Amino acid sequence: MKRARAVWCAIALALMLTGGGVILWTVYRDSRLPSLASSGFALFVFGFTAALVCLGVWVASGGHRGPEDGP
Repeated sequence: MKRARAVWCAIALALMLTGGGVILWTVYRDSRLPSLASSGFALFVFGFTAALVCLGVWVASGGHRGPEDGP
């Protein structure tokens, strides 16, 4: 189960990085294609949201280390 969660989190981060890369590429190239910039923005937002969900699931499942866990 942990491996599947890690895979989904990796996919979410990859989507976020891909979207950010597309946004930066359109800015760098001064692209006039709004659909390309919109696609990059959508990928980034979807990846960011999915990464937050993965983080929330990880914390809710007890995968975090708190002060009660010790060193």
